[in-house]
Amino acid sequence: MKNTLRLFRKVQMFVSATLFVLIFFICYKVTGFKITEIPLSQWGVTHSVSWLWNGCLIILGMSCFFNIQQYLQLHPHLEYKTQFTYAFLFQCVSMSLLGVFVKGLIIHNILAYTYFFSVPLTIFLLAALNRIRLTVNEWLVNTILSTTMIVFPLTALFIFSGKGIAEILHSSLFLIWNIYILKENKL
Repeated sequence: MKNTLRLFRKVQMFVSATLFVLIFFICYKVTGFKITEIPLSQWGVTHSVSWLWNGCLIILGMSCFFNIQQYLQLHPHLEYKTQFTYAFLFQCVSMSLLGVFVKGLIIHNILAYTYFFSVPLTIFLLAALNRIRLTVNEWLVNTILSTTMIVFPLTALFIFSGKGIAEILHSSLFLIWNIYILKENKL
């Protein structure tokens, strides 16, 4: 059963990450938008690719939560597992709901900012509150990824007129972290 679960986690994360990257490039190519000037959620209201982009966000949110929840449950030394599970559930649901409530709605902005700022904070808190329970490598990777997940996108917001680059950086780092916890968590 554990091997089956591990295989399922690997496959679903690989499929979700690949799907996100492919759909990103499809949306970029089809719309011709300059990602330095728009938020990625612009693709969610562009009729030709809206269903594709919004569906990808929903799938990615569910996939990431399953992976994170399994990591938290199976990690032998973490404390506050329940609290972190609920925090990540809230964040992944926020990501999924971005595909439901499209750009232009106030709820979309609230969900986007919640997701953007709370994911790095939660990963950082996971590392900080479990620093003596994590290996040095786990603590270091969690701390560095959570910090760069907030610093790099915020820096990009000051450099580019749109939010697209910042969102790409944030999403890429979040996917990297998900792949890291998948590899780190040996069942």
